[in-house]
Amino acid sequence: MSRYGMIVAGQYGEELPAFADPGVAEVALSAQRDTGLQELRKIEALAAELDYSAESLKTVERWFFENGQPASTTAGYSMSHAIGFYFGEVLCRVCGFGWVVQEFPLLKYRYEIGVQRGCLTVMLTKGRIPRAAGNKRMTSLWRECQNYAASH
Repeated sequence: MSRYGMIVAGQYGEELPAFADPGVAEVALSAQRDTGLQELRKIEALAAELDYSAESLKTVERWFFENGQPASTTAGYSMSHAIGFYFGEVLCRVCGFGWVVQEFPLLKYRYEIGVQRGCLTVMLTKGRIPRAAGNKRMTSLWRECQNYAASH
């Protein structure tokens, strides 16, 4: 990794949550994930559509853009985290991934949560926001999910 890459990776790691041990990290980050999923389900316009299918990602993304790309839920929970954790749960249910909590390899005591299948890991600690650029159909999350499904 280049020197600049190491600096960027170090800055990324510094922003991750710190925990004394892996067990505490797993409990805390799993609770954050569960809260994010619950917060998304509290959105009345989405609740009936959230069936954890790949197609439901289109509904989430369309809602996100049609509602002005909100930064948080009505309760103040980060929308990027809620969407990211929902995306991860869809990958688990549709594409055979499983949830993991791992220590960041370049910085001790900093942890991430994400999903993993074999050697492929998608970290979601910082959430996931659908891309606006080049996304006329509002299906970037669905397309990303399809790419992961195809690489099975």
